[in-house]
Amino acid sequence: MILALLFTCAFAIAGGVSTDHGLDDLIERVGIDNTPTGAGIEMGQVEVAGTSGEYVPDVDHEEFIGKTFLFQSGSSSVSNHATQVGRRMYGTGNTGIAPGIDLIYVYSATGWATNNYLRVGTGSNPSTPPGDLAIFNNSWIGTFGSDSIDTQALRRADWSIDAHDVVMLNGVANSEEHAPLMSFGFNCISVGKANGEHIFDPVPSGFDLPGRQIPLIVASQNTTSNATGVVSAATALLIDTAETHPNTAGNFFAGLSETTKAVLLVGAMHFEGWTNNPETSGVNRGRTSQPIDSVVGVGTVNIDRSHRVMTGGQHESSAYSTGLTTAPAAAWETSILSTNESRYIKFEVPSLADEVSVVLTWHQKVNSGFGSYILVDYDLELLKFQNGKLVPLTGKKG
Repeated sequence: MILALLFTCAFAIAGGVSTDHGLDDLIERVGIDNTPTGAGIEMGQVEVAGTSGEYVPDVDHEEFIGKTFLFQSGSSSVSNHATQVGRRMYGTGNTGIAPGIDLIYVYSATGWATNNYLRVGTGSNPSTPPGDLAIFNNSWIGTFGSDSIDTQALRRADWSIDAHDVVMLNGVANSEEHAPLMSFGFNCISVGKANGEHIFDPVPSGFDLPGRQIPLIVASQNTTSNATGVVSAATALLIDTAETHPNTAGNFFAGLSETTKAVLLVGAMHFEGWTNNPETSGVNRGRTSQPIDSVVGVGTVNIDRSHRVMTGGQHESSAYSTGLTTAPAAAWETSILSTNESRYIKFEVPSLADEVSVVLTWHQKVNSGFGSYILVDYDLELLKFQNGKLVPLTGKKG
């Protein structure tokens, strides 16, 4: 179980990639020399091959000078789609926010889903990620044409995330209808566009945990492919931060993919019209069956806000609700809970805040053979400490 929290004043976003997604704010706050670039973070880029089998970016592009590309699915000519997505992730121009990434493993989607990585349709586990690969960017959609085979692919992806501690960012469909691969993955992070012009229906029946809302997060781009590239770049900056910042370096839990996911999601910007449709009256006032917005998930990825949370460090929770120390305004925690166990974190909002964001994430555990899975049931409840007692915040007005 990973929990992250942030409370802050909201601000407007408008401008280029670095402005829209908090990089300019981060640079202004910590200085250019202290801003992560993604240096040392190894990226996996998965692309649907074109009509001529092309799946790799233009390695000679001016924004890719000095970068190493390792083709995992055989030789290939240049894919413009791969080039544009790559510019959003590791390009050194004004569209890339993680220019320090210099080692990229490139796969065709078919190869990655079968022999090169997930090994769908075999009796083997997915491959071990090459090198120190930390992130897979899946700016593609697809299906094997069979719910059962698609489900196996998704479970294999979830298994890989949990077993090898990688992060998978998966774009949703821009239009028409959902495609299962790879946005239906439970341990994955599904990505859409900030303008909401993408497919956003819940995961349908026939797949694990139907009814889950996707996408989880969005970015200000013209396609979900490019948006996924931006979120992947932000993820690289967070992993870079976790590995190098004094408050997190050497902390095993800071490097968990669940921690990265929680910190990424909790820092997202909510904008006008965002809602998770809570009940507004009666005994269930404040409760909702869907904790994120039905169209844009948690909101727009914002690296400055997520950086605040990551560098706020781990704040230890307690099995008891008394004697708690107050958490900082931005922080995270990871904990293993036994059956029927609770953990408590105390935080204070001393004056009116525009928003308080709390995110809880955890993995499903895929069983051997990928025929089933185990998912624990966690509940996140916000309580008010009043006159020495914990009082629910939900319920009748007042």
